[in-house]
Amino acid sequence: MGLDILYPTAGDPPTTPTVDLILIHGLHGDAIKSWTNPETKAFWPRDFLPLDIPQARVFTFGYDADAVFGSTTANIVDHAKDLLSSLVDEREEEPEITRPIIFIAHSLGGIIAKQAPVATVSCHNLPFSVPFPKNLDFVGRDVVLKDLQRILFHTPGLQHAAVFGLGGVGKTQVALRIAYWVKDNRPDHSVFWVSALSHAAFEQSYCGIMNEAGLQRDDAEDPKQTVRRHLNSDKAGPWFLIIDNVDDQDIAYTINNYLPHGESGRILFTTRAKTVAISLAGSNYINLLEMSSTESKSFFKSAIHQKELLENESGVDDLLQHLTHLPLAIRQASAYINENEIGIADYLQLFNNDPRNRAELIGSNFLDKTRKREDNALSITWHLSFDQISKTDATAIRLLEFIACIEPKAIPRSILAVKGSTDPQILRALGTLCGYSFLSKRDGDVYDMHSLVYTAVELWVGERSDRETQEMLRG
Repeated sequence: MGLDILYPTAGDPPTTPTVDLILIHGLHGDAIKSWTNPETKAFWPRDFLPLDIPQARVFTFGYDADAVFGSTTANIVDHAKDLLSSLVDEREEEPEITRPIIFIAHSLGGIIAKQAPVATVSCHNLPFSVPFPKNLDFVGRDVVLKDLQRILFHTPGLQHAAVFGLGGVGKTQVALRIAYWVKDNRPDHSVFWVSALSHAAFEQSYCGIMNEAGLQRDDAEDPKQTVRRHLNSDKAGPWFLIIDNVDDQDIAYTINNYLPHGESGRILFTTRAKTVAISLAGSNYINLLEMSSTESKSFFKSAIHQKELLENESGVDDLLQHLTHLPLAIRQASAYINENEIGIADYLQLFNNDPRNRAELIGSNFLDKTRKREDNALSITWHLSFDQISKTDATAIRLLEFIACIEPKAIPRSILAVKGSTDPQILRALGTLCGYSFLSKRDGDVYDMHSLVYTAVELWVGERSDRETQEMLRG
């Protein structure tokens, strides 16, 4: 069943196809037997077509023709959508996308081939509920995007995946890219975006799905249950659900209670916490790291307005190195340079001369249409994570306070002790900080803290100390 390639396969000589031939059998037919000579057993699409048209890729599409016979038009539409979805899988990139297709169909197969373009048109009316425009400055992340497409869309049935990583590393942007990829390449899928920044944001997002899907609200039923029940039903059709910023473990528990489990669904989570990624997606998680130097340079070039600044290639490389190739840091620095009309050398001088300047630079806010947060400053992004950790792991916070007083690189495990904490508590705290990507572990029980995180920790610890002092004075 489905779309099978007959030529070329692994044993065939290399070729550069210029056309795709799709053979679709008819009533009571079969993807193999319908095209096979019963006497000679010659399978002509495989045995003869490549000899006459060596520049063609040859496929057969199989479906349950006996089940279709005598049933409703809906079954034919379903098979047409299956054909469409299979073709999309085989034609994801250039030059496949623009390669001509020729259908060779028999009886009912011709109706299915004719219905496929109609199914494409009907898909344009499906909900696409995403709160951000397409990010035209998005670059790179090709391996991550391919992995997510494979996990979510190349295996039948309900699939979960999660992207976790340091705040500002670009998790939401990757999810946004996948959302628009689904819109373009899986036109039979509804797409819904859910914010998990808070319990209220989660509930509001589910109410939004109700409106987009045209669901009638029952005052006696929780809207989240209404959405869950709808997405579990066949009526919903194929769907893709993105649940963004699941950073709080309590919210993750709530989300788990309202996750749909319909077999036609795909769910992608983004989170800063590895523990949340594992609890929601099992082993299907991806640790999103900083950009490569090539990706970060391309991203910076697209974000900077004064293109003449890019002529200083060594300065650009130096700046990106200081920004650790972190997308949000690059976006923030380019916004500061654009707004203040300064050069790269001027920004680097501010960044390097005084730790207070550096703290102010990573604390500067800027507008980003592809992010929901009102505060996009790098330090604010991480301070939210510090506050989150303080609710669940006091030992991890005390370790942060200690590390803020020492050098952030090559920290031996032996000096990371907190008075009154047990060894298991220390190990859990280190796991928490590594899970948020604030610390990274080398071989031999040695840890490093991300240089920009270190600046944010110093700033956060100072503000926290000031607040505690003021509370003591008031008390």
